Amino acid sequence: MEQQRLATEKRQREAQRAEELKRLEVEREKIATEKERGAEERKALEAARTAEIERLMALQKKCTEERARRLLAKQQVTAASPQATVTFSPSVLPPPPTILRLT
Repeated sequence: MEQQRLATEKRQREAQRAEELKRLEVEREKIATEKERGAEERKALEAARTAEIERLMALQKKCTEERARRLLAKQQVTAASPQATVTFSPSVLPPPPTILRLT
């Protein structure tokens, strides 16, 4: 009778240990999955950050090139017509208004 009780208790302890090991294994798998998901999210964020930096650099290059083209065009216009400044030829302007003095 005593041996039967001890054998039953032993089986119960072994079952509890097996259950605990199974629970720990499930927890390890869950942690590994979370780590993997975190690593994938970091990779995705890094890829998005890299793509955004590349897009901004391309936009900056495009703006710099456009600015250079405009500066060159302005220089060409200025070189082609030195009188393209704000001054006007007197023949283009109407005569100044006459001021009448009342005395």
